[in-house]
Amino acid sequence: YTITVTDANNCSKTSSVTITQPTALSFSSLTGVAPTCNGGNNGSLAVSATGGTGTRTYSIQPIGPQANTVGNFSALSSGSYTVNVTDINGCSLTTTYTISQPLPVIVTASDVTTCQGVATNLTAIPAGGVFSIPNPYSGPGTSFTYTYTDGNGCIGIDTANVFVHTVSLDPMQVTPSPVCIGGTAELSIQPSGRFCVPLTTNNS
Repeated sequence: YTITVTDANNCSKTSSVTITQPTALSFSSLTGVAPTCNGGNNGSLAVSATGGTGTRTYSIQPIGPQANTVGNFSALSSGSYTVNVTDINGCSLTTTYTISQPLPVIVTASDVTTCQGVATNLTAIPAGGVFSIPNPYSGPGTSFTYTYTDGNGCIGIDTANVFVHTVSLDPMQVTPSPVCIGGTAELSIQPSGRFCVPLTTNNS
């Protein structure tokens, strides 16, 4: 700017002055770390900016908002965050950042059908988890849970059932009736439960 001062006699003096422009605020780094487990809240966000005047203050929303002069934020769940930086003159710059959600631990426990008194193996994937009942299992029908923990400490749980069948026999039929002392007759025995078939039958 050129500045001129003039008095009543039209005497004048001229000088110039330059008003500087502060460097514009700019994000130089913005990185996020997803939570360790699906649905967790141990994610983080680190932001850094250049430009502006004096100390810069960083803030994020919607939680809080949190604000500090370092640009590090922790205890975050997955989601979209509004990131802001402001200098001492109130000049500010805003952007958004999305922290991703890790995939859940998928666990599948399988139903088991067995016969009463027969020990059966419970199965689930991935292998290496913990069953809530003994494995192998022998006992009445029940439900069980299977819990699996992966290398990051993330947990997956599924439930399944043990269906236990019993064998009962219809009343024995004697056909034909013996007609002589010391004669023979044939016994016809039919299991009423069709799932568990007796291992042996004996006609004598």
